[in-house]
Amino acid sequence: MHALSLESNSIEWTGTFHLAVAFVAQDLLRDGAGVRVLVRTEAEGELDGSLTTADTTHLVIAGRRVKIADNITGFYVD
Repeated sequence: MHALSLESNSIEWTGTFHLAVAFVAQDLLRDGAGVRVLVRTEAEGELDGSLTTADTTHLVIAGRRVKIADNITGFYVD
């Protein structure tokens, strides 16, 4: 079980889901500790690794830059 889970139905995109993911990711990084995440995306599949960067449009997970909007369907923090 994950400590935090954000999920979206990719068929019915909600206009603020990507903003929620970006906000949570940025907040986690502000704490300064390494953050391990699992992200489900439409383009890249599942990515599991350390979250190192987050802005309002992209995350960097395990060295890979991932678009948030219309791509991420699940964001999970352990």
